[in-house]
Amino acid sequence: MTELSTSTSALRAAGQRMGVRSNNLANALTPGFRAQRVEQGTVAGGGTRVAATRGNPREGLFQKTNSTIDLAIRGDGFFRLQTPEGVRLTRTGSFSVDSEGTLVDAQGASLTPLVQVPEGTSTLAIGGDGRVTALGAGGTEQEVGRIELVSVENPQGLVQEGGNRLVPGPSTGQTVQGTPGQNGLGTLVSGFLEGSNVDWVEEHVGLLEDANYFRVNLISLKIGDEILGALLDIDR
Repeated sequence: MTELSTSTSALRAAGQRMGVRSNNLANALTPGFRAQRVEQGTVAGGGTRVAATRGNPREGLFQKTNSTIDLAIRGDGFFRLQTPEGVRLTRTGSFSVDSEGTLVDAQGASLTPLVQVPEGTSTLAIGGDGRVTALGAGGTEQEVGRIELVSVENPQGLVQEGGNRLVPGPSTGQTVQGTPGQNGLGTLVSGFLEGSNVDWVEEHVGLLEDANYFRVNLISLKIGDEILGALLDIDR
């Protein structure tokens, strides 16, 4: 029975690892996506289990775009978004101006604090410190806000949601909002997006290894089940 329990826990752990790796590969082209890693623990009587899923903190490569309001974070920090579900964090810096003149992400969530762009603005300039300057058609300049970032005590404790948004979890620790370039926060790079940090080769190799491990443990589980069935038949 112990061997069957061990194979079952190993099978479950392999299946979870495969799910995490598949999600990593599916988001390999998502700007700002941080690959997830499964941390394993042991169970009583032998075998393994998934102890936690952590984000890889490595920074992705920057990709140049044609928009001054596409932003990458060089260093630590996250953008803070106000969504219908509450505050969310993200490293995805693809922004636009909505019909009300508010700077929003691709799904319509606004940055906090709000950045309002006045009518007649021809171009927005965003500095490394988050300062947002609106350039009017006549060449006039007007500071319209500042983008702030959030520092997280334990970024690996953030929980992923759809749309590459992150929610603080039980182990995230303290979060503090502040000015880019100050108190350990990174700086903003205008006209660039941070690519995902998914390593294609590593994920593909790992997925194959997990699939083989899953198959071996499934065979072991079936054999153990057949042996147990035979023993029960003998007892009868």
